[in-house]
This record gives sequence, structure tokens and C-alpha cells, in this order.
Amino acid sequence: MSQATLDGTTLAVSAGIPATYVQADYAGLTWTDDSCSLTEVPALSRTWTAVTNNRICKTEQEDKKGSAKYDNVTFTLVKDDANPAQVILVAGEADKNVYAFKLTFPEGEIAYFSGQVGKFAYTDGGGLDTMNTKACEIFISAGSLVSA
Repeated sequence: MSQATLDGTTLAVSAGIPATYVQADYAGLTWTDDSCSLTEVPALSRTWTAVTNNRICKTEQEDKKGSAKYDNVTFTLVKDDANPAQVILVAGEADKNVYAFKLTFPEGEIAYFSGQVGKFAYTDGGGLDTMNTKACEIFISAGSLVSA
């Protein structure tokens, strides 16, 4: 695996969702690029619930993996009301639909996932020398993260 920075990473969104969570179905969707408004890439990960084994015949407890949940991700985007991807995200914040997302990394790797838009901030706030950004939180759907 080569080492690379994240500069050049792009985000795209689709109002459609794949029939199944496989690379070919994601690739067949129509994508709307965010036009280089992404300012940082969040971690894409899942967290396992720790289930504690409390056997009374032993003086030590141990944790086992229980169920897993994808962590919510928050993208920070430079505010651009004319950006078609941001228009889709604003609509997604107002409804309960599931959308598809595509992160394309500089070395060509792609991470696909689906989820609901849980937040699309009107503004993140800031001061005199601050870009006007909007935080966009995505609730990732179970089993939807696929890399290509």
C-alpha cells in the first residue's frame, strides 16, 4: 500500500441508492460532485459494543465483541448555495431518505456508503479570517460501506 496525503480527495452524492451494497451497484448510480468544497476527510469506521462476561467463578471479567455500528461522519464543506451536491444535502437534511455517497481518494481508491443526512448546518460560524463552512453529518446505513 502506498502512502499518500488526502489532498485531491473528492466527495460526491447521489439521490439514488444502490439495489445492493456492492461496488458495481454503487458505480452504476448517477453522481453529483461537490465541486471541491470538502475541507477535510473524517474517519470512516465502525465501533463494536463491548459485552462483558461476568462469570462469578473467576475474579476477572473479560469483554467480547457484541454488535457493531458505523460511526456517524461529519464532512466540513465550504458554503456554496449554488453547488448541486449541497442542494441535494440540504434536501436530505429535511427528509428521511437514504442517499449514496462516494469518496474518491487521490490514489484512485473509492469508498462508497449510504446513509441519511442527520445535519446540514446553515453555517459553522467563525470570525474575520474564517471560511464560511457547513458541517454535514451522515448516519451511515448498516452494511453499506464498500471500498473499490
